[in-house]
Amino acid sequence: LFRSGDRGHCPARAVPVVNTSGAGDALLAGLVQGQLQAWPLAQAVPWAMACAEITLQSLQANAPELSLAAVERQCAMAHSPIP
Repeated sequence: LFRSGDRGHCPARAVPVVNTSGAGDALLAGLVQGQLQAWPLAQAVPWAMACAEITLQSLQANAPELSLAAVERQCAMAHSPIP
């Protein structure tokens, strides 16, 4: 569970933005997933950001591309620059 007072900074990555609708919802859903999995905040935030990044690149507010595997790939890409 997230500890009270946890804080930090996780800079946003530059991703191609197709549609901003749903990105905030995807971010929150990723944080909820982290809470349900009892991940530390330092793990849940990058996961949530990956959810939002995938959604930003989708034509739809509910990105059909959003899946556990897609988020895992997006998290892995966070350590390499976007072309």
